[in-house]
Amino acid sequence: MKKRVICLLVLCLFMLYNTALAATWEYFGRGNSIVFGDYSAYIEKDSVLKNGENVIFWELQVFDNADADIGVKNDVFKIEAVASKPRQYRVVEYYSYDANGIEVFRSLKPQDFGPVDVHPLINKAIDLAMTFAQGRQNTVMEKNGTLRFQYEYKAGSYVRIVNGTVKDPQGLWQALLPLQPPLGARGGYGLIGDDGLLGQKPGFGLRQLGSIARRYLLFDSIYVVQPAGFGDIGIQGGVFTTVDALNDTTLGWVFFDLRPNFEADLKKHLNLAP
Repeated sequence: MKKRVICLLVLCLFMLYNTALAATWEYFGRGNSIVFGDYSAYIEKDSVLKNGENVIFWELQVFDNADADIGVKNDVFKIEAVASKPRQYRVVEYYSYDANGIEVFRSLKPQDFGPVDVHPLINKAIDLAMTFAQGRQNTVMEKNGTLRFQYEYKAGSYVRIVNGTVKDPQGLWQALLPLQPPLGARGGYGLIGDDGLLGQKPGFGLRQLGSIARRYLLFDSIYVVQPAGFGDIGIQGGVFTTVDALNDTTLGWVFFDLRPNFEADLKKHLNLAP
């Protein structure tokens, strides 16, 4: 399902290029590919998301001539870049299309970060993406009723940087309503030490939160640092860049830390009483 959503997004971006270039794509320079020749480069400005010192955006390369062998006319890249010095970047996803908009190649495996000097235009692309990111809201309610989000949480050695979509904002709100701290709890719902108040074993609350997050959130990108510890109840330690690598208990801890952000923005966008 996730891959279908990604493919639909890229197809929509490509269609926007063909039908409404001036509305969404911003030209930023000319480049040359050893394989496919000269091209014009664009950023999809509405796709830009800022994660602390990192910025994520879509880049389109339109070649002057289609490749004679495999017919590549356009390349579309999802790029993640470190905007601070020394700058680095990586290609997260990569798609190629022929002159008729038919996909001829794709790669969904993120590359390793590398220096920007291997890409002549990348500095200009990052600068432009950072300009588009300025003043960008943490959440945006889209016309189809989904809620775009980008949150960053850092507390000591705990890091959560996430971007994505709440597929059903009203459904997420309703799912969270019953998950309130039990009587005598020391804090928000999901604290390990409070599971006993629910008559459950440690980790129960986090697993519920994680299950809800997995059901209602579609992550475009995720960067989680979870220190080691609590492995006896299934909490993973390490650095994670995909939600598929997180079990429900660990994802629940991530969502526990971000729940106040989600609830505040859900209230705002759903026009709920404070």
